Amino acid sequence: MLRYIKILFLVALAAALIIIGVANRQAVTLSLLPGGLVDEETTAMLSISGVPLFAVIFGALIFGILIGEAMEWSRERKYRREVQQKKRELSSAQRQIKDLMHKLGEDEDLLRLPAA
Repeated sequence: MLRYIKILFLVALAAALIIIGVANRQAVTLSLLPGGLVDEETTAMLSISGVPLFAVIFGALIFGILIGEAMEWSRERKYRREVQQKKRELSSAQRQIKDLMHKLGEDEDLLRLPAA
């Protein structure tokens, strides 16, 4: 059931993205700096003409997702470090238990109770 909901959601998302792309086909000029800030020659060098608006929209969306993921990954760094430390501690404890079990298995005198 959950699989069908996931497929339905992805189909709806794809349809919405296609509709947005078709509705925003017109070409726009993408400029790095506002027009009045520098001379026209520099503005022309720092701008791209004829970019479809949907490419700008989707590009900004993807850029935002990547920035958000990078920030989240860096925020979770301390938790990943803590997990690695706990794994090392667990491995060390398991090694100590194995060594102790091996030692107890070899020395059967340690397992016997003293005679009363």
